[in-house]
Amino acid sequence: MPRRIADDVKEEAAEMLKREGTTQREIAQKLKISPSSVSKINQDKLSSSRRSSISEARFVATSSRSPCSPQPCSIPPAPCVANQSDNSQQLSHADYEQIKKGNEELKKRNAKLSKENKELKIENEKLRKESERMEKKLDDKEKQLDKLIELCGKRK
Repeated sequence: MPRRIADDVKEEAAEMLKREGTTQREIAQKLKISPSSVSKINQDKLSSSRRSSISEARFVATSSRSPCSPQPCSIPPAPCVANQSDNSQQLSHADYEQIKKGNEELKKRNAKLSKENKELKIENEKLRKESERMEKKLDDKEKQLDKLIELCGKRK
């Protein structure tokens, strides 16, 4: 059963992830947690920041447009439909720039993570080959041991 990571460790990992040049492997080593845990913390952080920026953009887009004209609607129970002819939401220039900047940061982060992923795949392949080599070596030693036991049994 995987152990639960304390909130303060998650926060520290999230802070370290924000800093440029800190890899997930380094963070995992410093905090003594697995790289996959760091990756999960990173995904959680990205998805929560993405959700909050989308919520902010929706709020700004809906609050910046005027829902009705200054005059009251002609039929009180009917809702006003001003600026609701299509379902698209208008974003202000500042919101657009903020989203654009966020996308650029995500692209940089994605490139960095892709590079780290390639490094981890190479390391994983090396470890797999080493494991196969060690298993073969162990099999050879077991065969040698079986032969020695057989020889000792024949001497008696």
